[in-house]
Amino acid sequence: MLLYGFGAVACGIVAGYYKIEFSLGALYIVTALAGLATISKNLWTVVAFLILCALSTFGSVGACGYYINTLVSGSCHFNGCLDVFIPLCSLAGITFMALITSFAGLVYSCQGWFSVEARRRRTSVANREQPVVVTTEVEMG
Repeated sequence: MLLYGFGAVACGIVAGYYKIEFSLGALYIVTALAGLATISKNLWTVVAFLILCALSTFGSVGACGYYINTLVSGSCHFNGCLDVFIPLCSLAGITFMALITSFAGLVYSCQGWFSVEARRRRTSVANREQPVVVTTEVEMG
């Protein structure tokens, strides 16, 4: 996802399209960093990664549709110049690969969130937080 983020920004700069590329590139980079943070197995990092993967998936679908529509309709004023056509084709490919990657991350984090082991871990943490009272009786004789 880091490479997709930097690639989207670079292709956007070359093509001169700044509408989607910078926000989409930033979203991909933040998603990648959240994915790296899930190594800690912390509950909130997994939830953040789940939400960011969902946002990246929806953003990639929209961006992919936008790039393909722009390429098919010819509304980017090609005029035979490849400095717009090639970066837009690259952007369409990058966003499609990011779509697949973010959807895989979404499925992975959902499996981790809803697995039996994760539920057991969450309930054991909840049970640990309850105070334990120990009473002993001592006979004095």
